[in-house]
Amino acid sequence: MKKTTLLLALLLTSILGADKNTTLNKQQVDRPSRLAEGYGTNQLLSDNLPYMPDMKIENSIKFVGDIRLRSQTIKDEESTQSKFRYRVRAGFQAKVNDNTKIEFMLATGEGDPVSTNQDFGNGFSGANVIIDIADIYYEYGYHSFIRAGKMKLPFYRVQKNQMLWDNDLRPEGIFTKYKLLQNTDITVGAFIVRGDAQTPKQNDTNTTLSNPEGDSVYLYTTQVVQHLGYFRVGASANVYSSLKGESPYVMYNSGKYSEGGSANDGQGKNLSKGNSLDANGNYLYDYYLAEVFAKYKITDSLAVGIDYIYNFAIKENNHAFNISLMYGKLKKNGDYKLGYYYRDTQKDAVLGAYSDSDFAGGYTDSKGHQLMAGYQLAKNTQLAVTYIYSTKYVSTPIPENFQRLHLDLKFKF
Repeated sequence: MKKTTLLLALLLTSILGADKNTTLNKQQVDRPSRLAEGYGTNQLLSDNLPYMPDMKIENSIKFVGDIRLRSQTIKDEESTQSKFRYRVRAGFQAKVNDNTKIEFMLATGEGDPVSTNQDFGNGFSGANVIIDIADIYYEYGYHSFIRAGKMKLPFYRVQKNQMLWDNDLRPEGIFTKYKLLQNTDITVGAFIVRGDAQTPKQNDTNTTLSNPEGDSVYLYTTQVVQHLGYFRVGASANVYSSLKGESPYVMYNSGKYSEGGSANDGQGKNLSKGNSLDANGNYLYDYYLAEVFAKYKITDSLAVGIDYIYNFAIKENNHAFNISLMYGKLKKNGDYKLGYYYRDTQKDAVLGAYSDSDFAGGYTDSKGHQLMAGYQLAKNTQLAVTYIYSTKYVSTPIPENFQRLHLDLKFKF
């Protein structure tokens, strides 16, 4: 907690004490906006590093957003379900001074940290709206910056695979990215998973706190990405503090979910997402995750990647890997892009609550294939198809097949 407070204090001091005569060089000012690209949840979008999208000096406020319409079909061992869904996100980025900017974004949602989708067909009722992004950005060097608040994912992911982090996840905390020698990116961050540490009152028989000692839960991350010509390689460390013995409800402590009770919410949704639980329905293990990854650009249009994760907190059911292949780009009208993933995620290799919410129904202890195709219909307009054929509960005597089909039409502005 002290480290997080110190980093935040340094950020505020830097902002308030910034030299008013400091200006960004032309390459920084004219760097094209990447905000709309960064918010894309389809893996077929380009996997740019998550730099803060810059605005030209004359534009102090820029409004951005997107609307996605989705046809979704899910088939498992018991039934086939089809529904139509939508997602809306809108917000702005504003220049505070030459080095400081803010981002703010609203989105449809109900407190699920890895989904902002809403269903059509709820009696014409209105949709819930949440704060999706609210952060401050301070640039202190070329492609080197600090960001604090509730933010989009600050981590590089090989070809946007979601084995470790779902695209819709919005971490809350502070991180810095530093560019070293023009070809190395170093990211260090501290994020608050649960900050409302409490100790139950004596003789309070109604308390449902899963951690009676009142420990807060933090996520500490470090990532290094090295650019080597056609190769991009790297590694990361992601450590959750005090997660063992916590209820999965800690990961959903807002909206329609609340802390307490069993590991299933009122709709029977398993909030542990495949991770091991103890007899009280709390996390059985900690999650100290080490990751290594590589991407090789074969041609301008063809790239292959691999991502491997290992949980050092335990000795079994603790590793995962994702192999990816991408062809094409989505830039101008008529462009198309094709993609493929093969993924194998053991039961406690990653934290299920924050990993891919689509693959195998969002569960760990799964493996399978994902096929993707995208087409650029017009400027800022894309059509995409995603098909997932996976198996979950693979470590059990009775594994289950799980299929998901998405047809998306997306508009950005």
